[in-house]
Amino acid sequence: MWTIIVVILGIIGYKYLDSSGKNKLANAYNVHISNFEPELVSIFNIDEINNIAQTSNNKDELIFNSGVTSVVNNENFKFVEDEESEGIEFSIPTGEGMRRMFHKENKNTPLKTIQEDDLLVKKQIIEFINTQGIKVFITKDRYSELKKINITFAKDE
Repeated sequence: MWTIIVVILGIIGYKYLDSSGKNKLANAYNVHISNFEPELVSIFNIDEINNIAQTSNNKDELIFNSGVTSVVNNENFKFVEDEESEGIEFSIPTGEGMRRMFHKENKNTPLKTIQEDDLLVKKQIIEFINTQGIKVFITKDRYSELKKINITFAKDE
């Protein structure tokens, strides 16, 4: 009888501590996301697109000036008539969504706290946005101009 009570209390205690750790991680992600949001808006800006490349499965890959790349599904590419209508839409992740998506990665290297300027977390936020997909509203003129740009690499790259 006492053994069953101890086991039940142990399970309840473990669940409580586990959920507390998950909440701390989700809150840490939320803080980092809110601090990184202005930079995200400048990274995923239509004027920051350096080139539009073609992937092996005929999807467009946006290459931004910051070095970030995003593969865009054809249905998420919308052509607009004027430059005022151009833009990029993306959803800002939540801390809970980040915690769930990177659960396995965080399990191997537990993130109970996140440093203020953690590059891994910034990379994860960008990966989350790319996974969710971005919508691009662009004029046909700018699209064709960005598709024509040829990228040249250094000799040994």
